[in-house]
Amino acid sequence: MGSDLSGENVEIRQSHPDNCHHFGDFTHYRGLLFLPLEKCRSGVTNRIYVYDTQLRERKRGFFRNEYQSTKAPWIGIHPHNGFMYSSKFRTSRINVYSRFFEQDAHLTPLHQIQLDYYVRGIQGGVFSDNGWLYLSTNEWSTGNSGFSTTRDRMIKPGILVFRIQGKKGQFVRYISTGGLTKSILASEEMEGLTIWPLNSNQSPRVQESQLHWILLDNDASHDDVTMKHIRFSHPNRL
Repeated sequence: MGSDLSGENVEIRQSHPDNCHHFGDFTHYRGLLFLPLEKCRSGVTNRIYVYDTQLRERKRGFFRNEYQSTKAPWIGIHPHNGFMYSSKFRTSRINVYSRFFEQDAHLTPLHQIQLDYYVRGIQGGVFSDNGWLYLSTNEWSTGNSGFSTTRDRMIKPGILVFRIQGKKGQFVRYISTGGLTKSILASEEMEGLTIWPLNSNQSPRVQESQLHWILLDNDASHDDVTMKHIRFSHPNRL
């Protein structure tokens, strides 16, 4: 965070563990990186890799197909119970797993969280210290059935916040990210997000902020990646 990336020569390295061609939004927990992978061409279709902060592989496991099919767009770890959470790309249910698993074994599903909204286009997920779940989305979300057309029960793409209580998730907040451009030649999409208290002395171009997310701009000639930062007037309420 102390480097100005806009002035750096960036080396791009392509790596496809197990021939998997899509990386979901990963999370950092107690010195380890938990990374979901999907669109894999060999064996079980979606899986999770665990790395240390030097990107050395520590462990890998697999999602059970009956829970997440071929989708694993994000993984988050609850700060209070240490469980892993993930979901399909479009869903009203969040799957809860044990964080502990054997090498090359299936993750142990514990239960499911029922949301009061059907969330579409989930690209990232993270928990705040208060235990609230933040989901970044690319599509409109609707009432729990997934078929609601009532305007006040529809939410634009952006960041949706849920309070998790037991096996239920209650929608509590919508954070606008300014809208997404959608066209044939240029299409923007939300990507992963994280919550981290960043002050203006830690990064050369970023002011004090707490919520950070990535915008991917898919262009005909090349793609642009922009890091976005949001500052809250009451960070303790995240």
